Amino acid sequence: MQKKKVILDPLFRRIANIFTPADLARLHDAADVCWGRDGEMPDAEIEKVREDVVALIVGYWKYGDVARFPNLKAIIEVGGGFPSAKSLDYAACFSRGIRVLSCAPAFGPAVAEMALALALACTRPASPTGATRIFAPSSASPSRSMAKRPVSSASAGWRAR
Repeated sequence: MQKKKVILDPLFRRIANIFTPADLARLHDAADVCWGRDGEMPDAEIEKVREDVVALIVGYWKYGDVARFPNLKAIIEVGGGFPSAKSLDYAACFSRGIRVLSCAPAFGPAVAEMALALALACTRPASPTGATRIFAPSSASPSRSMAKRPVSSASAGWRAR
């Protein structure tokens, strides 16, 4: 039995950040993976396989009309958000039974935790003494590490709250 074709075009994401080596091997065992490289899949390569593709694993939807892929069954977005309704015709997908899946819901808890941590950080003073830094010292050299040289609060642009 011939394997179904799947385009793996995670543009702006790295495949190693999406799949573990074992999961990537399972994908290759289950499907004929087309492209499967970091970097954008050229349109000429898409044209070679578009009629046989059953699924697209993409960083974002950039492929135009879904009618371009007559056997498409699934669009799996790995960029972090659902494809925009301006770029993907959801009505056409639903009428053809094309599943549109996204990893976006998985990012929700991590984003909420980070937002909470940043909000809490904003309530704390910037230094143990309650001073805040308002500008960098004019003598600061980008080639030297600021952590290696002591800077007094008077000369470094600190002011008490």
